[in-house]
Formats: sequence, C-alpha cells, structure tokens
Amino acid sequence: MPVDLEFINRLQQSINLVATRNNTQSEQVAIIPSGGSFTYNLPDGWSGNFRHGMGGSGITLFEISVKANDGNVYYDLSVIDGFNVPIKVQAPDGTYIEALHSGAPNAYLFPDDNTKTHGGPEGNFIITFEQ
Repeated sequence: MPVDLEFINRLQQSINLVATRNNTQSEQVAIIPSGGSFTYNLPDGWSGNFRHGMGGSGITLFEISVKANDGNVYYDLSVIDGFNVPIKVQAPDGTYIEALHSGAPNAYLFPDDNTKTHGGPEGNFIITFEQ
C-alpha cells in the first residue's frame, strides 16, 4: 500500500507547499488555494519534510520517513525553528497530532524531544492547515 499525503487548506491564505527530501534541494510542489487540496504520493525510502514557504526558520514542519529503516512510516510535527501556520495530521491508524501554536504539546519543541515521533503503517495521511 502506498503512502498518500492529502493536504487540505482551510486557512484564508494560499499555502505554498514546499517539500524537502533529505539531502536534496527544497522544491515547491503546489500552491493550494484557500479551500483547496492537493495529494502527494511518497515512495518507499522517502524521508524529509513539508511546509508552507521556502524560508529556513520560523516554519512549522510536517516530517515523514517512509520505510527508510524498516517497514514502518515515521512522522512528526516540528516547531523547533519556529511556527508560521497551524497544521493538523491524521494518520492511517487514527493517530491525530496538531501544532496550532509555537508551544504545541504534540510537536517537537527542541531537537532531542524524541517522544514526539510517531510510527505506524502505510496508508493515507490527511494534513490540514487550519486553526
């Protein structure tokens, strides 16, 4: 089963969706208008992050690794470098995490905060930009 990421924009602004695969250059993959959505398929071995905007700091990150080291998918939200938009994630197994502000309890707040990484099966992830 593949890993599909469905990005939904419920904010009043467009989302400039940027993907950064580990050890590669960041690339804009979509502009999602307010009320719009976009689906992105991840192959096995894909590791990196998605965010709104090209900047390097002050950015809320959705990080994901697909079968890079074993048969699981690992994911988290990070506000280590800052916060710019609220993100909610629903994983295929029903796990729900959110980063609605810079001190979000579900998100990485500092680099070694490894209790915030979640692992689970392949499937469809729903990533929503909304309060």
